[in-house]
Amino acid sequence: MLSLDEIERVPSRISELSPFDAQEVLARIAALIPPLNARVVAAIRPVREDRIISVKEAAALCNKTSGWVYEHSELLVRDRNGRTQGCSYVKVQQFIQGKL
Repeated sequence: MLSLDEIERVPSRISELSPFDAQEVLARIAALIPPLNARVVAAIRPVREDRIISVKEAAALCNKTSGWVYEHSELLVRDRNGRTQGCSYVKVQQFIQGKL
């Protein structure tokens, strides 16, 4: 199988991959997106205290859909009546880093 370095140097070599190998490379790259994104965000805006972010923002940070975020209630912040107010930024970062 081609390495990511080889693919990056000559993207046209992707056509040399079997569909199975292409799927495997894509899955490996996709798995790296959330932790890389968390690293970039942490460098731009260090977490001093928690804040509420929208479900849409949390989904983008986790590289998931909004529906997925709603299914993972540990990320959500609710008011006394049970209505979703958004997501905990700190909990989203912990999830991305594999700590939640």
